[in-house]
Amino acid sequence: MMRQSMHSTPRTSRREPRPIDRRAGRRQWPRQRGLTLIEALAGTLILAWVAASALVAAGRLEIQRGLASMRLEASAVADGLLDGWWANRDKLPRNSSGTAGADGEWTWVTRVVPNEDAAVLGAEVVALEVFRIDGTNGTNETDRIDRTDRTDGVGDARRPLARVEFMLPLPAGTDVRGGEAP
Repeated sequence: MMRQSMHSTPRTSRREPRPIDRRAGRRQWPRQRGLTLIEALAGTLILAWVAASALVAAGRLEIQRGLASMRLEASAVADGLLDGWWANRDKLPRNSSGTAGADGEWTWVTRVVPNEDAAVLGAEVVALEVFRIDGTNGTNETDRIDRTDRTDGVGDARRPLARVEFMLPLPAGTDVRGGEAP
């Protein structure tokens, strides 16, 4: 046997207002399901912010990947230069510059780095720096400016992609104090 509800009218798809709340003096309408326009806009704004953050992070990742690749290439160029020079250390270029690489796309600079401890040992410290010819070092567009504002006028003021410092005995005929032997 079916039970009948206490209401004699059948239920319809349309919601009926609730009876008057005597304390408030007005009818209470059922809460509608869904989002308001402000809630929808806030959700869209959050989604757009997350997507933009992901795109910025992906862009930075590509920049870092490119910089790491260039530094790896520069290290290989420096390694190749040192392999060729190391056979005859007396003729290793000090305070010099040149190009390297299969297409000459790299430039290198060597310079003597002042070091009193090495001088006491009868040696000197030489730094080898490797740059890209096109002036990029992978950080930003302002690094493309070519400058020669170092004290010796060799190379440019940008950061090198690879830098190696090594100690060599002083060339024959050089006094430990930095001058020519008598």
